Amino acid sequence: MSEKFANNKFSVMVGGKEIVCDILFTHHSEQTGKDYMAFTDHSKAPDGSASVFYATYDPNAESIDLVPIQTQSEWVMMREMFEQIQEDAAREMIQQFRQAMGAGEEPKAEEEKAE
Repeated sequence: MSEKFANNKFSVMVGGKEIVCDILFTHHSEQTGKDYMAFTDHSKAPDGSASVFYATYDPNAESIDLVPIQTQSEWVMMREMFEQIQEDAAREMIQQFRQAMGAGEEPKAEEEKAE
């Protein structure tokens, strides 16, 4: 990422107030030819979770110019990617915790044991 996204952060001005956003992940889609970004401003969604926003952007542009996602298929793609990243991170954290606690490898599912 360029300097404008130093430390995976960027700032935007909203109503005269600077809002610092953290970039959660970026993705280039060969299918659409677009670059996508998932980010948060750490505000809360109605359910109490952190708000996550998705947009397209030009990683080579001089300025940060986020463009709202245009299609339902793009929304689905980004939500699925975000969910997969969360699942992968949770699995990794559990594995690291088990290793730190000396529990070793995660037990295999019953179906795998039967084979």
